[in-house]
Amino acid sequence: MFPDRLCSELRLPKISTLEEANRYLTQEFIPKHNRRFSRLAKEPGSAYIPLPQGLKLKEIFCLKVDKSFTTRREERTVAADNTISHKGKFFQILPDEYRVSFFKAKVEVHQHLDGSIHIFYQGKS
Repeated sequence: MFPDRLCSELRLPKISTLEEANRYLTQEFIPKHNRRFSRLAKEPGSAYIPLPQGLKLKEIFCLKVDKSFTTRREERTVAADNTISHKGKFFQILPDEYRVSFFKAKVEVHQHLDGSIHIFYQGKS
């Protein structure tokens, strides 16, 4: 509804340039809109709460990487040579202090907003 109203508001004073539209928005439309629709908060102070300890936002805000775009994580099974394939590229999973080989292990592939790829086994990268 709001975009439709905005178009009508710009048409009434016969605004036809970007500069006129920006001036109208900042000096007339937004102040009028705020006078009509803004409300004071029921309680004073900030409504934000601190981030819970241990919450990793990078893991929450990673891109959807599967073909159906229904999840933000994609599962892979590690091959005998300790590699997985993702979008035409192969990634080698190096041994860690708990496992020498990840052969047949199920891992999750996450693609973060910066484009980086991260591989997780049982929640650990």
